[in-house]
Amino acid sequence: MFHELRFAIRTLLKSPTFTLVAVLTLALGIGANTAIFSVVNSVLLHALPYPQAGRMVLVLENAKGFGEMATAYPNFLDWAAQNKVFESQAVIREDSFTLTGVGEPEHIRAIKASAGIFSTIRARPSMGRAFLRDDDRRGAGGVVILTDGLWKRRFGADPSVIGRSLRLDQKPYTVIGVMPSGFRMPMMACDLLIPVGLDADMGRWSHYLTSVARLKPGVSMAQAHSNLDGISQTLQRQYPDSNGGWSLQVQSLQGYINDQVGTALLVLLGAVGLVLLIACANIANLLLARATTRRREFAIRAALGASRSRVVRQMLTESVLLALIGGGIGLLVASWGIDFLVSLKPADFPLAETIHLDSSMLLFTLAVSIATGLIFGITPAFESWRLNLNESLKEGGRTAGTCSRHALRKALVVCEIALSLVLSIGAGLLIKSFINVTKVHPGFRVENVLTMELTLPKAAYSDDIKTAAFYDRLLENAKHLPGINAAGAASNLPLSNMNWETGFYIEGQPKPARASDLQYAEASVVAGDYFQAMGMRLVRGRFFSGKDQRDTPKVMIIDENLAAKYWPNQDPVGKRLFIIGGSLREVVGVVGHIKYTGLDRDTRVEVFTPFTQMPYRDMYLTFRTSADPAAMSAAISNAVHALDKDLALYDVRTMQQLVSRSLSMRRFSVLLLVIFAGLALLLAAVGIYGVMAYSVAQRSHEMGIRMALGARAADVRGLVVRQAMRLAFIGVVIGLSTAFALTRVMSSLLFGVTATDPPVFTGISVLLVVVALLASYVPARRATRVDPIVALRYE
Repeated sequence: MFHELRFAIRTLLKSPTFTLVAVLTLALGIGANTAIFSVVNSVLLHALPYPQAGRMVLVLENAKGFGEMATAYPNFLDWAAQNKVFESQAVIREDSFTLTGVGEPEHIRAIKASAGIFSTIRARPSMGRAFLRDDDRRGAGGVVILTDGLWKRRFGADPSVIGRSLRLDQKPYTVIGVMPSGFRMPMMACDLLIPVGLDADMGRWSHYLTSVARLKPGVSMAQAHSNLDGISQTLQRQYPDSNGGWSLQVQSLQGYINDQVGTALLVLLGAVGLVLLIACANIANLLLARATTRRREFAIRAALGASRSRVVRQMLTESVLLALIGGGIGLLVASWGIDFLVSLKPADFPLAETIHLDSSMLLFTLAVSIATGLIFGITPAFESWRLNLNESLKEGGRTAGTCSRHALRKALVVCEIALSLVLSIGAGLLIKSFINVTKVHPGFRVENVLTMELTLPKAAYSDDIKTAAFYDRLLENAKHLPGINAAGAASNLPLSNMNWETGFYIEGQPKPARASDLQYAEASVVAGDYFQAMGMRLVRGRFFSGKDQRDTPKVMIIDENLAAKYWPNQDPVGKRLFIIGGSLREVVGVVGHIKYTGLDRDTRVEVFTPFTQMPYRDMYLTFRTSADPAAMSAAISNAVHALDKDLALYDVRTMQQLVSRSLSMRRFSVLLLVIFAGLALLLAAVGIYGVMAYSVAQRSHEMGIRMALGARAADVRGLVVRQAMRLAFIGVVIGLSTAFALTRVMSSLLFGVTATDPPVFTGISVLLVVVALLASYVPARRATRVDPIVALRYE
């Protein structure tokens, strides 16, 4: 083996151009595969970064017709006390605060968590202590645990931080612990942790918490389902109004993450795998061409006593060596590729911080390199096995084995075209889906709208009167700023990943006996000129006005979908709805339907309540501007601080940025698949060019004779182009059949287009034929430049 390796190195060094082209092609293919597989491995295959993560599950509440929803805190307390399948359980929710008392005010991310979170995720503070059950109850003293990042950034890694006081939304909290470096919460990022029970909503209607649990050793998912099903039935009997029709479901934490991004990542992995197969076909073609020039060498070696197996082993050694060199450089490509992928990823991409090259990726690259070398080396090695010793040693044996080799090269090119077609059709379907999504009207005018979030601290704004007074003054001052055309605010903003649903029923209809029989709508509390700032269409009635106050009749605005569903062919203005947990409200206006959760998602019907009748401390400020909205952020910040210097604005974005962010996962998938499809087309074009150039070189004497007998240059060009077109058409037919079967896998990623969309299939097929035509044109022109006299003399 050492002899074959040494000879392989010497042989590759003798052909630097061939070696460089092959190594770079393989480096791109193997590097891209390693980069994508690193993402798949970290997100889908590798265990979550928690001890015995396979036992971690989510507990979801579910009602027929509404799907999976978050957990109500009282329900959590009940099933946490009654279940027999969980070793520990906890609820968590994202929140945010303005941190003061340690330098300049700063908006920070927090997670409210119950005391069981630390035993559930098996993490403990590196300093201080975790939450106790007594910390996790209403009225308890405020305590907080810092993350390592916040401790270092705002407290200078001071080891005496334990016991220090800080203020969150102007309320005092005591630091009781610091989490270790690398600590992460499931599905959420944070700067600090606070007990959830301090101000938990005790209503069973309020589904707002994420439930995480750890199964007891040996407990199966089926057993957990069965146990929770019994508990949910008990809760339905005890609380029919709020829990009737609701069930409890269990889903593995890993399975939940897989559902979010699994299909997209597996499609990308399949795509990059096709690119590597196309690269293998290209290298195999190069090796076949190279083997033609080396057949006398192989024949001489055989004549001197080398066995056929020795020759085959030598060729496979060269192939695997090429692949290993390509794989080594591919690791550098993969490292750059991972950085590129992470920079492109959507903001909410799960476990992005765990994506990196590790020892398992080194083993993957090694395995892929060896497998790749064997794949593209097996065909030339097989041809060398079939070597005709006598023919190859004859001086006229120049064409020995040419027919079979050329047939193999044609077959490889057909495979390249077919695989490129499959990949390009996939990219075409995603592009068309993306275009369709971008054409969806969100229900409001996105241009020139600036948004930002503001949270009023409960300590300073303890009642509705103070809260309402602050926002009234702020919006009134803001709308007089130069460049501001309208100023408003809302408790929920479209496409902001924050939505609030409320149950309702129509006046005059029987009150539903069970909570699951209620109708649900997206709900938002709005202030000021919110509808005008968002550019929403008024269909009927009026917007809210100054006459809608706390002591006036309760009113609401609904969207046109709710009006069409419950009052078809009627004027809904003047009709009334019962809002669960609220009151009877009269409809005073109807606005156009908007896309709350995504341009590609069906949104529930929508209801809007005036801020003056339901003040809310956490609001999204919205401003319609006459110029660049981003340029107005400083002026608005000054207006806020003029009223309260301790407040911090955060998530300052234009509405166009929010729309763009909502499309980030689709954009991520489309961009990568287009890159891979473009690379596949390039490799296919190179393959077609190589086969046609090889064919012209082998048939140069034939071309010369044809031209000597009167054939025109156009006839010779047509001969070469027709040969390329035959290969292209065969590849397209095979590729169409394969794509018809495989594209169904990506149906869940498509929008407004079927997995077998005829225009995409037709357009990509034509593109492949055009690419084949262009790739064959240069060899076709070269064929017409053969000198007939030289060709005849050579014969």
